[in-house]
Amino acid sequence: MAKYRKGKQINAGGFGVLYEGICVDDNTPCVLKYLKPDYDEDDLRRFKREVRLQTQLQHPNITPIVASNLDAEPPWFVMPKAAMNLRQFVSGGWMDDALHVFKCIAKGVAHAHANGVIHRDLKPENILVFGSKDDGWRFVVADFGLGRKLDRDTTVITQTNMPMGSIACMAPEQWTSPKTADARADIYSLGKMLYELLSGRFPHPYMDWSVIERKYVYVLRRATQNQPDDRYRSVSDMLEALELISKGTLFDKPATAIQSLIQESMAQDAPEEADMTQLMQLICDSTNDYAMMANVFPRIPDPLLAILVKRYPLEFGDAFRRYDEDCTTDVTFEYCDVIADFYERVFDHTDNDEIHAIILKRLACLGPNNNRWHVGSVFARLVSGLSDEHLILITREVLAKQPRAAHWNKPYLKGYTLPKVIRDVLPDSD
Repeated sequence: MAKYRKGKQINAGGFGVLYEGICVDDNTPCVLKYLKPDYDEDDLRRFKREVRLQTQLQHPNITPIVASNLDAEPPWFVMPKAAMNLRQFVSGGWMDDALHVFKCIAKGVAHAHANGVIHRDLKPENILVFGSKDDGWRFVVADFGLGRKLDRDTTVITQTNMPMGSIACMAPEQWTSPKTADARADIYSLGKMLYELLSGRFPHPYMDWSVIERKYVYVLRRATQNQPDDRYRSVSDMLEALELISKGTLFDKPATAIQSLIQESMAQDAPEEADMTQLMQLICDSTNDYAMMANVFPRIPDPLLAILVKRYPLEFGDAFRRYDEDCTTDVTFEYCDVIADFYERVFDHTDNDEIHAIILKRLACLGPNNNRWHVGSVFARLVSGLSDEHLILITREVLAKQPRAAHWNKPYLKGYTLPKVIRDVLPDSD
């Protein structure tokens, strides 16, 4: 085992004393944590528990224990040396992305929970910061001295000599019924830390919601409810809520978000691929919004429509079929023109036989059902341009099976030269 040399004392608290250290083998700086000289049996048990729990948790956002000797007098273990703790990081003005910092911490806690370990003393002082501004910061959870296995080690937490950081972040049930405190106690502590990261204010004796961006208030309130049942059930649920907030467009009405993205894309010389992907995703996510589908989808500018049709054929096809099912029946007289113009543009941009067939079948009946001459003109133009035998036969079948549609569309169709198989199913007289 590597040898370590103890340097000056860094800190002391709880049942441990921290010292600067050096790995003799390679001169790597480290931190040695010793059990305090006047320890008792409870202190020894907690110290050993910290080593046991922290050793079994292998994760980038949990401080590793690189060596230990629990038989020494006093027992000790070794950790990598951090640049500072999170409170020093915040007070030093280093932070520029509170959510990134928080997500790193939360991922470490989630890993601990997934392995059956709760921390029970999450606070900025127990979050270590590694790296540098130039190389990038790394945030890791440390000090599992009060941690326990969820199904074991129900040692009572004493309230005497409790540091203020612990008091500010500790869940109420840890004071009243510590034996029953579970992972939701850590969620409470995470909520308190997130408040401090976002506001720069100490979260005790109360939290001032007026200094928090409105979009974060719900998450913070939910995480720090007094009753565990009212909090998030897991760290993952809390992170998912924050992820939703980061996607601001999810809080817009679909039509507003899509129209905004359309305007941004049209202002560019060449729309960004990421914007087009987002636009297609927004449309797919909003197909159950009738107003958006009826009023925005068919009015997508032609340059963007061409990109969506060609670049995302499956996704566009699904959205188009949903539009045809939901938005083309029981429509107003004027809206028939919107449908016809949209279908003509889609017909020109796609080579998908199924979509072509949908368009031809819909327009053949839309005109006579609503007596809209513009629809008849569009239908006739599309039919006159057909050269594919499959689509010609589909058109013939539609007109043959629906004499009323054939009779109504004949005045528009007769202005064009048509394949004989289509002319043969048109009525002889007007």
